[in-house]
Amino acid sequence: MLIEPTLIKVSDGFRPLRVVAFRKSANAQVVRIWAKHSLEKTSRAEVLKPIELRPEYQREAESYIPGLNIPSYWLAVQVYNNSGDGWVRSPLRIEARHEVPAIEIAFEDRAPEAGVDSKAEGIVISVLYS
Repeated sequence: MLIEPTLIKVSDGFRPLRVVAFRKSANAQVVRIWAKHSLEKTSRAEVLKPIELRPEYQREAESYIPGLNIPSYWLAVQVYNNSGDGWVRSPLRIEARHEVPAIEIAFEDRAPEAGVDSKAEGIVISVLYS
């Protein structure tokens, strides 16, 4: 099963953002974030260098995204976890449409294709205007 990136609508692209990832799992977690001009799969916005967050267990990692000088865009978010068997994509706990401010978007600790039906939260992401 292919897990698409989670998309978060940024309606005011001129305002800076604060992205916070809080790791709830003992498994290693990586969050990758980049900007997209549209919902098309290949539309990366080159105005934002991709961001990677690696929070420690029970800690948060954060990044600030400056205003991008474009009216609106989408943040694409992918979360990966590693329980010792290699890196796998983490699915969203609840599929929904997200828009800034987005508070506590939860990702599961294991991917369904890993054969483990864990509903434990691996990481929680919040995106806020700063």
